[in-house]
Amino acid sequence: MRHPSAADHQRLERAVDQYLRYCYRLRTAARVSELAEQIGISAAYLSRTTSRITGQPVREYLRERQLRHAARLLRETPLTVDRIALAGAFGTVSTFYRCFVDKFRETPASYRARFRRSRALVTLLLPSIPLHPERRAPFL
Repeated sequence: MRHPSAADHQRLERAVDQYLRYCYRLRTAARVSELAEQIGISAAYLSRTTSRITGQPVREYLRERQLRHAARLLRETPLTVDRIALAGAFGTVSTFYRCFVDKFRETPASYRARFRRSRALVTLLLPSIPLHPERRAPFL
């Protein structure tokens, strides 16, 4: 058995990204069996291949990607936690809540509040630093 290449990893990432965008758009729960079906391979083969490429089970790999998306939504949108659970392809609010707390060790609401507090603090401390006109970031 050959070692996975960077190209293998990129193909897997593209397939997962495409599948998750599909789930996000339809507001449906992400499922390993459905991902495997979309790719055109068995769920067992997908599981073995994903573990070999990423070092983690396919379910964990999907969840990690979903949680990154949900965390971004919490930071950047006013969507409610319930809406983010659906927009993040978790299926139910309780699944989202459980997975989020397992990963981040805090609730989605406290994560959002903590992020907003830190953003407000930066704004208070650095109000006079000019921003780069194209990047909207400090010239530093």
